Amino acid sequence: MAELLVRWPCIAEALHYSVVYGHPMFSAFPAEYFFSTMADLLEAKANPYDPDLQQRATKRLKKTPGLDEASKFWNSLSFMLFATHDSSPSYLLRYLEGFDGRQPPLASTLFLELWRDPSHPSGHVVKFIYNWKPLQLKVRLSARVRPRQSYHVLEGEGQVFANREPLPDELRDA
Repeated sequence: MAELLVRWPCIAEALHYSVVYGHPMFSAFPAEYFFSTMADLLEAKANPYDPDLQQRATKRLKKTPGLDEASKFWNSLSFMLFATHDSSPSYLLRYLEGFDGRQPPLASTLFLELWRDPSHPSGHVVKFIYNWKPLQLKVRLSARVRPRQSYHVLEGEGQVFANREPLPDELRDA
């Protein structure tokens, strides 16, 4: 037992330096689910009179841990807050390819805001804001979130625009 205690600091030190924030493998599964859930919810909020979208959003809320309670007041819901530990935002940022490899600062924020925009074909814009600054996306989010659907997202000046145009062939799954 004494020998184990002597080696333990070496093991602890090795583990300390092997911590990886926002590794793509770790970010892919939860981030994809999170953003596909947000896509369903934002699309339903943007189209409140579409019964199929409302049903999809309510179903998604009911089956997602921690969101089932929100399904009871979905129609009046206008704000959702998710709190995480210090390194969790790095996984979402890695998925969006907006991650610089450093652990996010304490109390980091990532906002997804749905805005009406009559000048846009869909009538709505989704803005991504990280730590109070527009997040410049390097990825077409829809290619990851909804590759088989015609709903897709285009990159803009710190904004993501929701369109109902057909998804380009190079982004479709075979």
